[in-house]
Amino acid sequence: MTNNINTHLSMQKKLLTALGLAMVLFAACKKDAEVNLTPDQPVLGSYINDGDTLNTNGRAIKGTLKADGTYYLYSNYGDAVINAGDTLLIQVG
Repeated sequence: MTNNINTHLSMQKKLLTALGLAMVLFAACKKDAEVNLTPDQPVLGSYINDGDTLNTNGRAIKGTLKADGTYYLYSNYGDAVINAGDTLLIQVG
C-alpha cells in the first residue's frame, strides 16, 4: 500500500512539474505585433517633357513619363539607365 501511495505521489509531482513547465512556456510565448505590409507608392519625380530624348550623353533617367507623350532613346546610348534610389514612373496611355 505504501508503494502504491509513493507511486501516486510521484505521478502527481511529475504531472505538476509538467503543468508548471507548460505554464511557464505559455507565459513566455508572446505574439509579435501584427505587421501589415503594403507596396510603396512610387515617389513622383518631375515630369519629363514630351518629345524629350531621355538618355542623351548616356545620362540616367528619372522622373515621370506622362500619358499620351512620345519619348525617344538616343541610339548611341540604347540602354535606359535608372540609378539606384531613383524612380522612373511611366503613366498608362
